[in-house]
Amino acid sequence: MRLADFNRDGQADLAVSAPDEDLYRNQGSGTLWQLRGTSNGPNTQTATVFGPKDSDVAPGSGIGGTLLG
Repeated sequence: MRLADFNRDGQADLAVSAPDEDLYRNQGSGTLWQLRGTSNGPNTQTATVFGPKDSDVAPGSGIGGTLLG
């Protein structure tokens, strides 16, 4: 989990990773969710989900752990 202003709008965004999540039934390749920040905190209605297919990464890569470091 990482809190930072990823889109540089002055609000803290929240990134949450799950290295073994099976978002696309891709052998536990991992997933990352980004919740945009607002003045009231992270907004779940504008959440963005990234998986291996979204980033052209091989199945089993553990993208959820890789993107957050």
